[in-house]
This record gives sequence, C-alpha cells and structure tokens, in this order.
Amino acid sequence: MNRGLKIAVTAVGTLLGLWFLLAGSMKFLSSAAFEVMFADFGLPLWGVPVIGILELLGAVLVIIPRTAMYGAGVIFVVMVGAASCHLLTGQGSPAGALVALLMAAFVAGLRFRAARS
Repeated sequence: MNRGLKIAVTAVGTLLGLWFLLAGSMKFLSSAAFEVMFADFGLPLWGVPVIGILELLGAVLVIIPRTAMYGAGVIFVVMVGAASCHLLTGQGSPAGALVALLMAAFVAGLRFRAARS
C-alpha cells in the first residue's frame, strides 16, 4: 500500500473508531432514548446494550492497525442492520449508517488488501 493510501486508511479508521466510541458509549449514557428508538424499530430492548458493546468493540479494533479489518467488519455488520431498520420502518434517516458503512468498507477492504500482500 502506498504512503498516501496508508495515511488515508489510518485517518478514516481513526475517525470511524472515535465515532463508534461515542456511539457505543451513548447506548449506555442515554439508553432511554435508544430504548424508544429500538421499540419504534420493533427490536427488543436488550438489543441496546448488545449493540453498544458491539460498537465499542468495533471502535477499539478499528483504531488498532493490526485489527482494523476486524473492527471495520463488526461496524459494517452493525450498520447494515441500522440502515435496514431506518429504511424498512421509515423512522429517521439512514444517512449516518450508510456513511459509516462506506467508511467501514473502505477500511476493511484496504486492510484486507494490505494483509494479502
């Protein structure tokens, strides 16, 4: 991977990690708001802390270059679910989930490619 691409994937991975440290933490700090959102989506309330843990796990893994591909994979899967919930129920905008999904795909793809080289 050339130097510019390495800088880009590190920057995007770090931004994604920081974003999901915040997003995962919010599932615990303002869980009542997320419980309402999950109820609107028709999801069980126990899903709030589970998604929070997955987001925190993905955030930590995506920041570490050696594990970034796995963290991006966790975030990608969670964001597929989030975007699906928004699109299928018409509740809220899926834009944030889709941006995170694209960022995760970028990091995972480039980290995978670098690992295969």
